[in-house]
Amino acid sequence: MPRDAPKALVLTLYCGEAEYEACKASVTRQVNVETEHVYFEWLPNSEAHEAVYRTIMERSDQFDVFLKLDADMVLVHENAIRDVYEIMLEVPETDHLSMPVYDLPSGTFLMGFHLFSRRAGWTFPLDPLFPDRNPDVPGIQRIDDSLQRRIVDHMPSPSPCQAFALGVHRASKIAQVGRENKLKPADFPLSYLKRVALNNGFDHNLRQLILSGMFETLLAGAQASNYKSSDVNIGSSGLARVLARLYAQHPFTGFIFQILRLRYVYLRRMRVLVAK
Repeated sequence: MPRDAPKALVLTLYCGEAEYEACKASVTRQVNVETEHVYFEWLPNSEAHEAVYRTIMERSDQFDVFLKLDADMVLVHENAIRDVYEIMLEVPETDHLSMPVYDLPSGTFLMGFHLFSRRAGWTFPLDPLFPDRNPDVPGIQRIDDSLQRRIVDHMPSPSPCQAFALGVHRASKIAQVGRENKLKPADFPLSYLKRVALNNGFDHNLRQLILSGMFETLLAGAQASNYKSSDVNIGSSGLARVLARLYAQHPFTGFIFQILRLRYVYLRRMRVLVAK
């Protein structure tokens, strides 16, 4: 180990993801960095994020950098952590770097990989639906979607249960049931699921399960609070399966997307304006 090797704490949330062992192995094989890997298993989403953030704050004096690596993420090569640490150092005083991962279901780069300095901090409680909030830092928050380097793969080999759960999770951030006074824009999860629908390079059956989870949630309100449980229901309704098949066919994708966008983006904005 080089004498100047940085000390990195990798924090992983696990709730049944099929890539978990590959994730752990990818951390173990890292070089030019001294790593410790801690896991938070089978915790509810908000509770898991709080555990991660509290661990970072409690152990802030023990490491040079902290990385949040979800259990469905795999480091692509053995120098990945050292590479992203060097990217973080390129901009002095950076306390939080957020950069894209390569998302296999959509075949695109997707924001989702986070590095934190020892100065990062959070306040609690977290938002139950959107718990992955940015920290409070004295320095720079660097949210850079231009760093499209294939360093981390997201969901390279999900299980069927996991695929359905992804659709439920993303669609819950579209519908936002029970949040009439705290609605957030639905543009991103809508556009993400459209990219999944158009990605013929991803496994067909898994893609159908993702889209079925999406429409089951929008039609019948599948429970996002349990979307990662081991016994999540992957048997969606007949209508959800039909809509999933149609959405994956190019002549229908754009038409259905515009209907969803009208419902969950434009009409929502109009209601906000009227309420003001």
